[in-house]
Amino acid sequence: FYILGFAPVTIKEKYLNALILAADRSYIEWSSLAFFIDKIKVAKNEKQVYGTQGNYDKDFNYTLYPVIDPENLNKRRVGVGLEELE
Repeated sequence: FYILGFAPVTIKEKYLNALILAADRSYIEWSSLAFFIDKIKVAKNEKQVYGTQGNYDKDFNYTLYPVIDPENLNKRRVGVGLEELE
């Protein structure tokens, strides 16, 4: 799983369904998989699901990359074991 995190997005996508199954069976943490899923989304210029990816601007303010359905972001985050965002 760790090594796949550094793979090209096409490889990450190839193994995504297997990783989801692994998370459902508690072989890997859903919270870790959330980061993996968001990295794929950001790499494809799509909105992320769990709000795990962002960037610092020139003034060192952290900003999340766009997310789908921001109103329910914290529900999705809590559902996979991540903390709520303010």
